[in-house]
Amino acid sequence: MNFNKGLLSKTWVRVLLGLFVVGAFSAMGVTGMMIAFGVIVYGGYNMYQDNKAGNPASKKYISFLLVGALLMVIAGTGVANKSAHSNSESTVAESKETQSVSHDEVQYTTLTASSSSESVVKEETIEDKVSNLIKQGKAFGPRSYTAGQVPAGEYVFVATKYGASKYYSEDDAAGEIIDNENFSSFGYVQVHATGNLTTRGTLVNVDSLGELGVSGAKELYEKLNDKQNYNGPGMYKIGVDLPAGMHTVSSTGSAYVAVVTGPVGNSDIVDNENFNGDYAVNLADGQYLEMSRAMFKN
Repeated sequence: MNFNKGLLSKTWVRVLLGLFVVGAFSAMGVTGMMIAFGVIVYGGYNMYQDNKAGNPASKKYISFLLVGALLMVIAGTGVANKSAHSNSESTVAESKETQSVSHDEVQYTTLTASSSSESVVKEETIEDKVSNLIKQGKAFGPRSYTAGQVPAGEYVFVATKYGASKYYSEDDAAGEIIDNENFSSFGYVQVHATGNLTTRGTLVNVDSLGELGVSGAKELYEKLNDKQNYNGPGMYKIGVDLPAGMHTVSSTGSAYVAVVTGPVGNSDIVDNENFNGDYAVNLADGQYLEMSRAMFKN
């Protein structure tokens, strides 16, 4: 091999070694700076010794000083680049973390707003509405009452899905029964407010039915008991729960029907019948139909 010509000449080898050293020191960072500092100290110390001995400064040690200074600059540049790169990565990481926090805050805000929106738009149930009427003294829950606690007037009687007994009774001032009834499901009563009153269903003043969004006892009973198109036993108000006209009733046992002029406690019988099979009744607005163990056929 010829070390005097081409890529393998001493000059090229020196250049390549120099580039390698520059790259190595740039990558070494702080370690490179310490080595360069050592080279500078070495060159400076020997120059001091030569000067002390009265000898001129050796070119060799001057070269050490210059090379050490150059390596110090190269290594310092590497340290600065690494620091800038580290700061850049830290900034990017902080930015991502901030974005993540912001995203979480947006999600939390959205969920909170959605939850608040659901709370606002939550529809009041029929049970809630009846409870509000009870608090206002326009409706009365199942229990016994003394004279005057339930104001006089016409009331809807409605049995709930949890009520086993469907009994209603009211006394006069002397303790005599004005009227009583075992309802099948729903009906109407006239409260006189003269004596003790017992109800095993909920009483709602007919003037307050509009606040519940219902027209009569049948519709309220359906809503409170999760029923649709109910056509079984009960006390129907004609023109409210049932249209006027001819209706055919079909028995589900030993059936009974009665057409009366008013609610329980204030009515006279227009027509009544015990039957098995089918029975036709002609009904007019304002009348009431009591029906037991039977259902409408049409």
